[in-house]
Amino acid sequence: MIIINKNIRLLAIIALFALLIALPFMLSIYHLLFYYVFIALLFVYFLVLELMGFNDVETIKSRWQKTKKKGKTYVVLQQSIINFVQILIVVFFGQYVGNNLTPANLYKELSTEYIILMFVLVYLFSLLIGFIHYNEHNKKY
Repeated sequence: MIIINKNIRLLAIIALFALLIALPFMLSIYHLLFYYVFIALLFVYFLVLELMGFNDVETIKSRWQKTKKKGKTYVVLQQSIINFVQILIVVFFGQYVGNNLTPANLYKELSTEYIILMFVLVYLFSLLIGFIHYNEHNKKY
C-alpha cells in the first residue's frame, strides 16, 4: 500500500488546479465563467476532503469494512453507477465548456444507435472500474 504524505497530496492538489486555471490560456473555452466557478468549487471540495481527514487511511479502512459487509454485488454496482455518472458529468461538462454543446445538442447531432452504443460502452467501462475498485480495496484494507 502506497501512503503519500499529506503535504505532498496538498501540493499535488494545488499544482493540478494551477494547471486547470492556466488551461484556458492554452485552449479556447466557450464558457469561461462557468469553467472557473466549477474549478473553484472542485478545488474547495478537494481541499476540504484533504484537510478534514476524509482521505486518512484509518477513515478509509473503517468505511471500507462497513461497505464490504453489504456484499460484492452491491459494492460493484454502487461503484459502477457512481463512475458512470461521473464519466457522463465530465463528458457533458467538457463538451459544454469546450465545444459549446449541451447534452440536448449532442443528442440531436448523434444517431440513436451511436448514443446507445456509447452509453453501453461507458457503463461496461464503469462496471470494470467497479470490479477493480472492489478488488483493490480488498487488497489494501
